[in-house]
Amino acid sequence: MSEVDYGQFSVDWSTEFLNELVKGGVQHAIISPGSRSTPLVLAAHQIKTLEKRVIVDERSAAFQALGIAKATSKPVLLICTSGTAAANYFPAIAEANLSRVPLIVITADRPPKLRDIGAQQTIDQVKLYGEHAKYVELGEPNQEDFKRLSVLAKQVLFEVSKAKVVHVNAPFRKPLEPTNYQAKELNTYSEEFEILTGEADLNDLIQELSVATKPVFIFGPSILPKQHFKDVFEWAEKHQIPCITESLSQLPVNAGLFEGMLRNKELRTFLVPDLIVRFGRQPVSKSLELYLSEHAEVPHLHFDFLDVWHDATFTTDVHSFGKIDVQKLSAIETLYDESWLELWKNVKQEAIQKRDTILSDESFTDGKVIQTVLTWNTFDGIHLSNSYPVRDIESFGELSGKTVFCNRGANGIDGVLATSMGNSISFQDFCTLIGDVAFLHDMSSLAYHQQYNSNHTIVLINNGGGRIFEMLPISMSAPEVLETYYQTAVPYQAEHICSAFGISHVRVTNSHEFLTSLQVPFSGLRVIECLTDSKKSAEQRRQLLS
Repeated sequence: MSEVDYGQFSVDWSTEFLNELVKGGVQHAIISPGSRSTPLVLAAHQIKTLEKRVIVDERSAAFQALGIAKATSKPVLLICTSGTAAANYFPAIAEANLSRVPLIVITADRPPKLRDIGAQQTIDQVKLYGEHAKYVELGEPNQEDFKRLSVLAKQVLFEVSKAKVVHVNAPFRKPLEPTNYQAKELNTYSEEFEILTGEADLNDLIQELSVATKPVFIFGPSILPKQHFKDVFEWAEKHQIPCITESLSQLPVNAGLFEGMLRNKELRTFLVPDLIVRFGRQPVSKSLELYLSEHAEVPHLHFDFLDVWHDATFTTDVHSFGKIDVQKLSAIETLYDESWLELWKNVKQEAIQKRDTILSDESFTDGKVIQTVLTWNTFDGIHLSNSYPVRDIESFGELSGKTVFCNRGANGIDGVLATSMGNSISFQDFCTLIGDVAFLHDMSSLAYHQQYNSNHTIVLINNGGGRIFEMLPISMSAPEVLETYYQTAVPYQAEHICSAFGISHVRVTNSHEFLTSLQVPFSGLRVIECLTDSKKSAEQRRQLLS
């Protein structure tokens, strides 16, 4: 094979592999520019039905892919060049792996003969992401293995159908492009992609529900926003079972505001169940962890859509994985004691009154911002940053008809803006609720906002770093250490950052200004910076959780 032929063959080789992935349901690709990945880029360019975005920053690219995969429930393709470009994918891959979000990561590489001899832009990419991704070696383009590409693509699709990350390492030698490149046009039909799962065993659940008188259903975060447990939730409501639904469960609020309710030890002791049934991932809420730990003697069953073992309190007796056939619960005709449900409703009503009293203060606080965002009807999707926002939502507000996202695999604050941009792809009016430190951490992702068509409001809570570590015991035992090493406030001017990226920015200092700003018509991306009282916000949290 001549050198000229090899450049064309590398493109044909890459096109065959990518085209098979698209046939299997891949619809979106995010590409970061680089020389060694040229055959992959030319191949992606030829597949017209593959929607492509170009993101220079690989870290941001990976988090945007994560967000799109969450919003669409389909695997997203990532393509980058060799070297540290691939390493910059790592934080998002760790999050995707722990959150069970399907990604296909293709890293171009030097051929094996150039490894470990000082060739530039070469690192060891073999199993680069360790246990966070299933590793596949694509191999150098060669005529003998060409027919194998279709099989290899199907193997990759099978792995991501289990909601996993797959890392495909693709070595290419030069020349990387044809001498006379002429793009083909491939309009490939894409099959419907579905995450594979079995069927959950409900025998233990049916047996326990048959003897229980005070059951509680807890719905934790769902892996993808498809409301996997919606039928179970509706069945439980019909049978008068108290349901605690976290905001990331994608289910309607029943026993909402439970974070404030169950932080109270007396209430946790008062609301003693005789059966706990948990659905989805490990709860975000600290109060639920306390509730589960303190009632460890109560029978505790856990059901999840995928085989992910989540039991951080070590209190679960039975785990079962797969889809739940709610029809099998029809044998249980019991309407559980209405007084048990009324007890939860009464406690919730008291929590609402307590919250409203606390928020009646004139101060502009984080809690007021949260409550306003959740009641703003035009937002049909919300991304919550980690640290305070994802916790505050359970304390200060209640969701209604909104899809909620948050990176709760590795729980980091990196990539929040990038992920939320990816999330916004499936929504007309999207909102990101983020703190000032997380905003600064991912500000480079703002450069790519024009690649998304939704109206997107970033509500930036500027509370001087939030002073979240003041909630830790070290604030009492070593306050001088807290002040020096833990306070995270970083002085910067958000309006200058927004101006650099051509983004509308407004700063508000009270609730009236915030509401007025939300009402202003706009298109594209805007930032509303809420300058809140951090000390008063912390005081309100302590009051609510007391």
